[in-house]
Amino acid sequence: MAQHNRISRRDLKDPDQFMVTFGRVLEWCRLHRQNLIIGGVAVFVILIGFAGWQLYDASRRESAQAAYNRAVNLYQAGQYAEALERFREVQQGGSTAQENLAAMYVANSQLALGATKEAIRTLEELKQRIPEDAFTSQLASLTLGLSHELAKDCGGALRAIEGIVGVVGPFQQEALLLKARCSVNLGQLDSAIEVYRDYLQRYPGEDTAQISLRLQELQAKSAGG
Repeated sequence: MAQHNRISRRDLKDPDQFMVTFGRVLEWCRLHRQNLIIGGVAVFVILIGFAGWQLYDASRRESAQAAYNRAVNLYQAGQYAEALERFREVQQGGSTAQENLAAMYVANSQLALGATKEAIRTLEELKQRIPEDAFTSQLASLTLGLSHELAKDCGGALRAIEGIVGVVGPFQQEALLLKARCSVNLGQLDSAIEVYRDYLQRYPGEDTAQISLRLQELQAKSAGG
């Protein structure tokens, strides 16, 4: 079995030698502040420290990115349990964008492992901390809706996609189909018929025959009462 390096606390959290050394420099500067100011050295020390911090921060981001890439590789290889663990580690030390994407992968890994309730909780927590109009938020809304559908909670699914089903974008197509399916499951045939009609108008070249047949079936069922 291939060995996958874990992202360590030293990589992402614990102070390394630079942090320790620079901390001591700053403390020394604080104790000798007056002399340094008089000597004109303080600005130089601060600039050196700032340059060092930039190098440290860049190294930290590279470590987090490497950990993220390893986790993605595990996910794509179908090793969901191990990928889940790695993505959780990335959440603890990556950039905000990495943390949000890692949360999406955590949810999808949980779904792949059959942990639907945990995935719903992960997605709900993610949506609470990102703007509603953000790409990741829309993706989270759709995934949350699909998760509720898997949990046989179509009411929850419809609530999850309410904010994206009318938004033209990369997720609207799947959101419309999800809304139609859940409307049928909830016995809301007229709503499902309306959604399928809307879908055919917006996406005439996508699964037209199958959607048209489904629409005809629902229309016949609705007319028959």
